[in-house]
Amino acid sequence: IMYHPLPTLANPEDNTNDEYIELHNPTGSDVLLENAVGTWRIDGGVGYTFPANTTLGAGGYLVIVSFDPVLDLVARNAFLDSYVLANGVTMLCPYADKIANRGERSALGRPQAPEPPAGTISWVIVDEVIYSDQVPWSLDPDGTGKPLQRNLITTSGNNPGSWVVGVT
Repeated sequence: IMYHPLPTLANPEDNTNDEYIELHNPTGSDVLLENAVGTWRIDGGVGYTFPANTTLGAGGYLVIVSFDPVLDLVARNAFLDSYVLANGVTMLCPYADKIANRGERSALGRPQAPEPPAGTISWVIVDEVIYSDQVPWSLDPDGTGKPLQRNLITTSGNNPGSWVVGVT
């Protein structure tokens, strides 16, 4: 999660074009981000619903950004240059709202079929983090251009010890 990127001349207070949420599939199997009920979503501080037929490949990555990388080539190229990503990286967009600089909840959820009689879809949390720019969370990602990166997938996403300062 790049929650508080470096400021830019164009955006000195809140550089939302350089924010992102990255998902990684550490397994040896592809994960289809939908089921018979509907598509998966990111919920919390920002909202994003994955398009139908989105697959996160085995060992693969998806990056969700705040701008449309197809329509806004300037933002796309600046983003790719900032993070030295391969031009072929899968970028999905746009999420609703903005990622909070101080901390918030972000959850990956999948829909679950409704149970009668209510008939409303419920959501199963696949993974979740409630990060902060306060101790015990690392302070290093706060405005430095470094992401908060999950390093332990066998522990809770809400455990600050499951996260490290990433590299860009």
